[in-house]
Amino acid sequence: MPSNPLDTQVGGVHYKDLPIQPVEYILANGIGYIPGNIIKYITRYPYKHKDGLEDLEKCQHYLDILVAHLKAPQSTTPVQTNLKLNDVNPRQWDVAKSYGLLAGQD
Repeated sequence: MPSNPLDTQVGGVHYKDLPIQPVEYILANGIGYIPGNIIKYITRYPYKHKDGLEDLEKCQHYLDILVAHLKAPQSTTPVQTNLKLNDVNPRQWDVAKSYGLLAGQD
């Protein structure tokens, strides 16, 4: 395994070659799953799938989900925006921890 997991990308270079990878921005800002996917798809659309149309449609889908969630009655669970141990798999946790984003959450 490389010393920095962001130096390697599985399935292309559409993130690795960017000055700031979406995952870096998402983790550094504690962005949750749905907004994180919007960021991911809007960032990569020029590089992937049918001239980007599929990724723009995915972005729109997640945006529609987020808007619907925010319009829902207040009794629903709010969108999670703070990264916690139970929210990510061990590999994601290692990436976040390597950036010093999870101090005190061991």
